[in-house]
Amino acid sequence: MFLLWAVAVTVSGQNSGNLVYNPGFELEAPDGFPLGWWAEQWDQTSGATTYQVVAEGAYAGDKCFLLTNHQPNDARIMQEIKVEPDTIYRIGCRVRAEGLTAATGGANLSILNHNYSSAEYFNTNGWWELVEFYVRTPKPGPSVLRLALRLGGWGALNTGKAYFDEVVVEAVPKPPIGALVIELESEKQAAEEQTPAEGVASAGPPHRDDRAGKRYLVLFSLVVTAFLVWAEKRWAKR
Repeated sequence: MFLLWAVAVTVSGQNSGNLVYNPGFELEAPDGFPLGWWAEQWDQTSGATTYQVVAEGAYAGDKCFLLTNHQPNDARIMQEIKVEPDTIYRIGCRVRAEGLTAATGGANLSILNHNYSSAEYFNTNGWWELVEFYVRTPKPGPSVLRLALRLGGWGALNTGKAYFDEVVVEAVPKPPIGALVIELESEKQAAEEQTPAEGVASAGPPHRDDRAGKRYLVLFSLVVTAFLVWAEKRWAKR
């Protein structure tokens, strides 16, 4: 009987290939908080943010996680994931957002120790949306990724509800065709650029991260260059 219970806990706590422990929030501590996760928030006033495992409306399984900012806040639940250097990982989850009042600081999935955040969601109209991206760890790489399911951001406090379910971090041999792979900085670089809100959250002015835009600019330049080379060769054949 004990063996069967242990197997059940292992299966529900971590799926094969998925490095996230308790990815669907099916396992709870006696206080009701999901096992394997912990919380951080900027405004630590009692009642500013509540964290709940809820049994209704889950994307998969019986439960999902609900993060509610009752006051403008940057709040998240976190887990440290051990990873290998120079490896591509698929990172994702399902998210549902409702009642957000600000235009910035939506529900998102972040890697705090590498200053990277996914697209933000503000109102999903009751639907579960897939948040997914691919990263390559540096070489030499970090020993862990500090994964955060987040409502808010640096200089972008928000109120409202964010639901999360089916979190995944898994190594892949290569990304799908056309998928953008984010090259993560070394931990030293990330620490030098890290804003206060990426550690223990602090107040401060909005911070704009231009690195994603620069990546897209480089990609656009490469596409334009390739087109010009092709056009020149085609013209030369006439």
